[in-house]
Amino acid sequence: MGKTTLLMRVAAELRRPEFAGRVVPLVFAEEQYSVDRLSKFWLNCLDSLADVWQKRGESQRLAEIDSSVARCAAQGRGLSRDQDAPLATTVFEELVRLTGNERPVLLVDNVQLMFERLSSQQQHALRQVLMRAGGPVLIAAAPQLLDFGPQCARVALRGLLRLIVCLLRCRIMLMLLSSV
Repeated sequence: MGKTTLLMRVAAELRRPEFAGRVVPLVFAEEQYSVDRLSKFWLNCLDSLADVWQKRGESQRLAEIDSSVARCAAQGRGLSRDQDAPLATTVFEELVRLTGNERPVLLVDNVQLMFERLSSQQQHALRQVLMRAGGPVLIAAAPQLLDFGPQCARVALRGLLRLIVCLLRCRIMLMLLSSV
């Protein structure tokens, strides 16, 4: 099974009824060539959320995303990469507001392309967001192992283990409920 197929399989699992209302899987184009700053990544998340809502038939909510994207894009005009932090925060807050109680699960293929283009400060800012309690979950694939150093590896492993435990708990609960 290839890495893209594996990510699509995870997304399909997260669309199952038992996860409805709790998580929203956000799938991205295979390559994130346009992402050279964190605000663009969060804008891509909003775009992916629009795709989800469209597939769910929630077309009335699409206008809300369109206005959020337009407002954030207007704020970002003329900003250099070094000035991106406030805009990235604004766009991320829009994503959190729009997803509501559904925790975003970001399924990013070829994540190395994004990390090659983000500055070390923006990579750090992304890691901070992902480590927040209740923050988005990043499930990423790359053609080779990425080296972020031992500290990041420990954090990533803890996050992966939490996700696996969460999925196992859901499966066990479903099995228990179905046997009653």
